[in-house]
Amino acid sequence: DIDGDNDPDFFIGEVDGNINYYRNDGTPGNPVWTFITEFYNGIDIGDRCAPTFTDIDDDDDFDLFIGEQDGNINFYRNDGTPTSPSWTFVTENYNSISVGTRSIPRFFDLDKDGDLDLFIGNAAGVIHYYRNDGTASSPVWTFITSEFADVNVGENASPYFIDIENDSFADLFVGERWGGLNYYHQVPITDSIPPLNPYIYGKKFLNKDVFLWWSPVTEDTLGEPETINYYVVYRDITPDFVPEPTDSIGAVPSPDTTFFDTDAVSDNDDYYYLVMAVDGFDNKSKKSNMGFKFKKMLEENPSATDKNWVSLPYNSVYGYFSDITYEFSPNGVPLYKITTRNPNQLYTSRVWIGFPIGWTGDNTVEKGEMYEFSVNSDTSIKLVGSHDPYYAVPLNENPDATDKNWVSIPYNAVYQDAEDITTEFSPSGTPIYKITKRNPNQLYSSRVWIGPPINWSGNFTITRGEGFEISVNVDTVWTPSLFTNSLGLFDACINKQIETLQEKSLYSMRKPEWSFATMKLQRKNSGSESRGESHTLFGEIITEGKLALSFLTMLPSIESGIALDESSFGCNLETCKNKAFWVVDIGNLPFNWKTEDEVITIIDGEKDSGKRSHRGYYGSVSLRLDETVDPQGIPQVKLRMIPVPEIEEVVGSIIITWKKVEDENVIGYSLYRSGDGIGSWERLNDEIISVNEYTDKTKQRSDNNSYYAIRLVYHGGYESKCLSANAGSGSGKFLDVVDETPGRFKLYEPYPNPFRGKTEIKWTLGTGHSALGENPITNDQCPMTISIYDLSGRLVRSFSLTTNHSALTTAVTWDGRNDRGRRVSGGIYFVRFEAGDYRSWKKVILVH
Repeated sequence: DIDGDNDPDFFIGEVDGNINYYRNDGTPGNPVWTFITEFYNGIDIGDRCAPTFTDIDDDDDFDLFIGEQDGNINFYRNDGTPTSPSWTFVTENYNSISVGTRSIPRFFDLDKDGDLDLFIGNAAGVIHYYRNDGTASSPVWTFITSEFADVNVGENASPYFIDIENDSFADLFVGERWGGLNYYHQVPITDSIPPLNPYIYGKKFLNKDVFLWWSPVTEDTLGEPETINYYVVYRDITPDFVPEPTDSIGAVPSPDTTFFDTDAVSDNDDYYYLVMAVDGFDNKSKKSNMGFKFKKMLEENPSATDKNWVSLPYNSVYGYFSDITYEFSPNGVPLYKITTRNPNQLYTSRVWIGFPIGWTGDNTVEKGEMYEFSVNSDTSIKLVGSHDPYYAVPLNENPDATDKNWVSIPYNAVYQDAEDITTEFSPSGTPIYKITKRNPNQLYSSRVWIGPPINWSGNFTITRGEGFEISVNVDTVWTPSLFTNSLGLFDACINKQIETLQEKSLYSMRKPEWSFATMKLQRKNSGSESRGESHTLFGEIITEGKLALSFLTMLPSIESGIALDESSFGCNLETCKNKAFWVVDIGNLPFNWKTEDEVITIIDGEKDSGKRSHRGYYGSVSLRLDETVDPQGIPQVKLRMIPVPEIEEVVGSIIITWKKVEDENVIGYSLYRSGDGIGSWERLNDEIISVNEYTDKTKQRSDNNSYYAIRLVYHGGYESKCLSANAGSGSGKFLDVVDETPGRFKLYEPYPNPFRGKTEIKWTLGTGHSALGENPITNDQCPMTISIYDLSGRLVRSFSLTTNHSALTTAVTWDGRNDRGRRVSGGIYFVRFEAGDYRSWKKVILVH
C-alpha cells in the first residue's frame, strides 16, 4: 500500500531492470488497476529487476529493496511519509550480500523476535537465509545458510511467507522459473525455540560489590511456557563487547535470578554486564539489556563555576535527589548542589546551605534526564544501574520559551561525537537543531543547525557519563542507538577517528597596548566569574573572491579586553562554495548576558597575506540578544576593502591620507609602516587616530623605500586583524591593487535540450592561467571529467577527458545510455563538469 489508502498497489519488475507501477483505484476486495508508469521513480537497475517493499528502519513507512541479475541487492530508503514516499538511493550492494545470480529478496520475521529476517532466492533455485540479530530499526545480519529448509526448486527461487493455515506458524511458497508454485508447511519443533531475554537491574551492595538481579524468564519467543536451566553473566570493560566464554564471570542455576560481582565497586575500571538465559534444550536467549558500574569524575574549578553535566543510568536506585546526596554527600562535601531543568525551562535544585538546615529542596530523578552536579572539590562517584533500551526520551519544544532539554545518553550508546546523533536523528535540522556540551572549564561546545548551504556547524566528542542539552523545534521522542553486542556488529561510529578537541583561547590578542587619551571610552566591570547560558549567534559573510577570514564578538557594555573570536570555544568560521558563515556561542563569555544586551561582531578578510600585494577587507554588525531565539540569525555582513592610503611629500615629512570609513562600529585608525611592504610592520601612532590622515615626520620620499598601510580600530580598542593595501614612498610609486584572475573554464548548456536520441555537451578551456602560458593544458596538470547523475543523485554515466586540450571549445556526446551501455529512463538528469577546483552543473531532459 504505497499511497496509504488501505488497499494494495501493484509493482512488477522487468527483465530490462525497470519497475512497472499500477495504482489500485478500487478496494482491497475489488481492485481496479490504473497504469501509472513503466519507470517507477526513474529506477533502472540494469537487468532482472525483483522489487520488494518493507519497513527496514521501523519508521512506519515502506523502504524499497531490489534484487537483480548480479545477485546483489539495491536499497532505496524512504525519507518521505507512508502516503508520499521520497526515495533516497543508499547502495547497490546492500550489506555486501551477494547470492550469485538473480537475487530475489523477501523479508519476514521468522523467529518472532520483533525484527525482520532476510531470505533471498537465486537462479540456482535455493534460498539464502540471514537472521537479524539487531533490532527492528537497526538490523544486524548473520548468515545462517544458503539452503534454507533444504528448498531447491530448480531455477529462480522466489520465496514468500504467509500463515496460510492460521496456526501461528508461517508457511512458505516458492515460485520458480517454469511456473510452478511450491508449498512448504512449517512443522514447529518446540524444543528449538529460544527463551526470551532477561531484563536486568543493578545496585551497590555494602558500597563494595555490584549486585545484579533480573526478572525470571518464563516464556519462549513464541509466547509458550519455558523452563530455564541456568543464566550466564558476562562482563567486560567496554560497552561494545561481543560475549565470549572468556567474558563469563559466572552462571546462576534457575530459579535464582541474582548475582554478586565481588569487589567490583572498589575497582577503578568501568564494567558492563549482560545476562543470557539457557533452557533445558540448550537454547540460548538473546542478550539482556546492559548493566553498568561506571566511574564518573566531577571537577571543581577554582576560578569558575563547579558545574558538571552528568548522565545517570536509566534504571537506578535513585528515586529522588535526596537519595543521591544521602549516598555521596550527606554533609555537603564534595557535592553541594544538584539541579535539573524542567520542560517548562525552570530550574529545580537540591542545595546544601549549611547547618542547622543542611540540605534543602528535592526533586524526583527521571529516566533519561541529565543533571547538573556542583562540587567543592575534585572527586569521583561510582554509579551502578542498567539501561532501558525500550525507553524513548521525550524532547519538548516550548512555543513560549527556549527549547532546551537536559538529556542523559546511555553509557552503551554508539555515538562518538555530536555529528553521529544529528546524522542519525536530525540530518536536516528537524527535530533537533542544537546539541550543547558543558566542558570541565565551564565553556560551551555546540553543534547547531544554521541552514543551507552550511547546514550543521560545530562538533564535539561524546564522553561517556556526560549529560547534554538538546534543543528541538517540534515535540518528539528519541531512542538512542546502542551497541548490539552481536557478531557482525553494525556500528557506524565504532571505527570513526575522532580528532581530540584542544582547549582554545578565550580572549583575543588583537587589542593593542595603547593610551585612550584621544578616545575616552566608558566601560563597566562585570566583576563576575559566572557564565550565561549557551546561546548561538550566526551570520553570513558576503565577500568578493576567496579571503582569509576572522571575526571578533564583544558586548560593548562590558569591560574591554573580553571578547570571543574564531579560536574560542563554541565559535567557528564555516565556508561552503562562495559563502561563509560565522558562529559564536555568547554563553562562553565570562559573565551573564540577558535579552536586549547589545552585541557587536567585526569581520576581517585578507587576500594575499604575506605578500606586497595584500589587501584588507572589513565589515561589522550590531544586534540585540533575544533569548527566545536560539540559534539567533544575524543580518548579512558585506565586506568592503579597507581604504588604501595615499602619500604626499612636504618639507621634512610625508603626509598619509585615506578615505574615511563610514561604519558606526569603527572609532578610529592605526597607521603602520614597513621597509619592504611584506613584514616587520611598525605602528606609528601611540593613540587611536580619529581623523583620516597622519603626518610621518621621520621619513622623506628621498629616503629608503617605505610602505604604509592602515588598520581599523573598533569599539573596545580592537584593531582589524588585516592591513589595508600598501602605499609606497621612496621609489615615487604606489602599489596597485591586483585584479582577480579571470576564470579558465566555461560549461555550456547541452544541445539539443530536451533531447530524444543524443545531446552534445560543450565546454571551453580559457586562457587566463598564466602559470601554463600558451601551452596546452594536460590532464596531469588539471584532471577533467564530465559526469551525469539522475534525480536520486546516482551516477549514470561518466566521461574522463584524458587528452590534451588547448583554449578551444570541446564537446562530448551523450546517447542516453548508462556506463553499462543500457538505455536509461526518460526524465531529468544533471551534467557535472569538473576541472581542477572548477565545478559547474547543467540540467538536461531525456524524452522517449
